[in-house]
Amino acid sequence: MSLTSGWAVGNSGITLHFDGGGWSVVPSGTTADLLGVSFGPPGTSYTNGFAVGGSLGSATALYWGTVGWSSIDLGLSSPNAQSLSSVFEVSPTDAWAVDSATGAFWHWSGAAGLGGGWSMVTLGGSGLNSVFMTSATDGWAVGLGGAIYHYTGGGWSVYTTTGSTLNSIFMLSANEGWAVGNGGTIFHYSAGQWAGPVSPGTTSEDLRSVFMLSPTEGWAVGLLAQSYITRAAPGPLSLPTILARTRT
Repeated sequence: MSLTSGWAVGNSGITLHFDGGGWSVVPSGTTADLLGVSFGPPGTSYTNGFAVGGSLGSATALYWGTVGWSSIDLGLSSPNAQSLSSVFEVSPTDAWAVDSATGAFWHWSGAAGLGGGWSMVTLGGSGLNSVFMTSATDGWAVGLGGAIYHYTGGGWSVYTTTGSTLNSIFMLSANEGWAVGNGGTIFHYSAGQWAGPVSPGTTSEDLRSVFMLSPTEGWAVGLLAQSYITRAAPGPLSLPTILARTRT
């Protein structure tokens, strides 16, 4: 969100808020595992946000309305809503979530508490781990087997498959982005093509999340490794360099 405001979510319904000075626990009203949170596209200052997850085969979705979290499960139904792994808020009335168990794409439309709800748009061929929208009409999702889906023209379709499970995707724009996954896999999108893996031998640890600060600086983190992604501009793509390795 900003240098003075941020959110994190985790198992057993935990939600944490950063106020610029430190992190504090905020009651979520659920004990379900929370796997994703979004307060709008990077660089925006939305005061409303979404969190998603699920436990025991039942999906959970929450909405932050400036004063607290509330349940927004309307429309989520079995068997296609089991474990929402990622959510992206385009606006307070427009969001996307994906399911790691079923491969379902879920779309939120409308205002929370005022008729808004979820609808399943389509099913992917396998579980999905991350979704990122560059606009209301363009977005990407990644998942098991390295499947990369593209949202354009009002629908989701397979764009390519990398072969290695991808866990997180971050788009700098509609024309450039990064995806990371198992075995230290890192892929780069530019000029209409996903290229990679661009980090052979850098790390063999599974990478779980990626976040770019700019086209030339970003971070990817995993179970046992922390990697730095950099690219010489306007020179060629350079390999990530391991900055730190920790065990938990």
